[in-house]
Amino acid sequence: MISVLIITALLWSSLGVTQGILWSKTGNDAFKWNEHLVFATTMFLILLLVQRASVLPSYFMWSTLCIMASWYPFFYNGSYYLTRKLIDKTGRTYPKGWTSEPSKDSTACINLSWAQRLIMFLAGLLALLVTIHYLVWFDQPQDDSSTPRINRVSLPTQNKGIQPHDMLAHQT
Repeated sequence: MISVLIITALLWSSLGVTQGILWSKTGNDAFKWNEHLVFATTMFLILLLVQRASVLPSYFMWSTLCIMASWYPFFYNGSYYLTRKLIDKTGRTYPKGWTSEPSKDSTACINLSWAQRLIMFLAGLLALLVTIHYLVWFDQPQDDSSTPRINRVSLPTQNKGIQPHDMLAHQT
């Protein structure tokens, strides 16, 4: 679950950089480095996210989706504003970078202030801590074990054929 959220934060940030490049209307002149690195990184993160999310238990998927949604404005808008600031050498476009406020001529349906984005991120962080707390202390198997789940390791069982201890048991 943690890896899914880390990948998500990176994905939201790379999408913000991508949109910052596109909306600056400078394209490949936006930076000295090749902007396709960001585009390729975004695609890689999407594939990695799908792979990692597929192993999450279904009952944690809703919690993870809510956390991902609450983190989106923080990482996406922050990286977008920072990218636009770095591209615009005059300092007029989003002068505070990550913590900038939405522009007055924005056509976005929803514009969140820096404080709103920060509160949503912190709410998602709190939801993550609650989810981890639940996972560790309350998601116990039916064996009445008092050991927290995080201390127990359950590996998938595989049919490995005859094991050495099996051969000893069959010798007489």
